[in-house]
Amino acid sequence: LGFIVRNISAFTILQSIFQQSTHPFLINIVFDTISSIILADNANYFLCGENLSPITEALYNKPNDVQLKIYDLLEFIVFQLKYIPHRELVNLSIMLKSHKYV
Repeated sequence: LGFIVRNISAFTILQSIFQQSTHPFLINIVFDTISSIILADNANYFLCGENLSPITEALYNKPNDVQLKIYDLLEFIVFQLKYIPHRELVNLSIMLKSHKYV
């Protein structure tokens, strides 16, 4: 049994810090925190899901190791939660097309 998110506002603040930060260490710490919250209980993605879309929008200007962690989290959502995160995948598709990332 995991830990269910009870304070969505605090999660939203983490997401905002992630989007605005340019310091690699802070970006890593904040994303690791976000990821651990999502992974703590399967319900957490659905409780906080609206806040993951902006994270994928900010993907292109984040360090490569964080980008890989985001891809891993999306893989978890698809294969473990058996859910297709449409907004996140659309954002990822747009980013890949516009920034020519592979």
